[in-house]
Amino acid sequence: QLAINVNEIIPNLGVSATVESDRPVAVERALVFNGGQAGSVGAGATEPRFRWAFVDGRTSDATYYIAVSNPGRTRARVTVELRFGGGATGSQSFDVAPGARYTFSVHEPYPDEAAVSAVVRSTQPIVAERSIYPGGGVRGGA
Repeated sequence: QLAINVNEIIPNLGVSATVESDRPVAVERALVFNGGQAGSVGAGATEPRFRWAFVDGRTSDATYYIAVSNPGRTRARVTVELRFGGGATGSQSFDVAPGARYTFSVHEPYPDEAAVSAVVRSTQPIVAERSIYPGGGVRGGA
């Protein structure tokens, strides 16, 4: 078992990583809050894809991010299509350079939404992740 505390290596910076192995491995992202008293774990993606979907989210009393990593060699045009609890929709598009990461802060343009689902589409295979932090992260996150 190998655990890497990325915050010790690159503090206060959003990063993504590619893990390669000559044998099957399990890779996870662990978040720890409140001095280790709370946390969550998410499995790593097995491969980049053109489409990702996230059904559980909110911006009411929470910060909500969609992070996109482009491991490829070609610029990706990414569109995030959002649907809210009351039936309203929203959409945001952005480019992600080859080998780069971009974080879309859903809570900034769409605050106070009690229910948010998102579909992320890209012109190139990408890896996308949804991160949500109730109370801005003081009560944990996932």
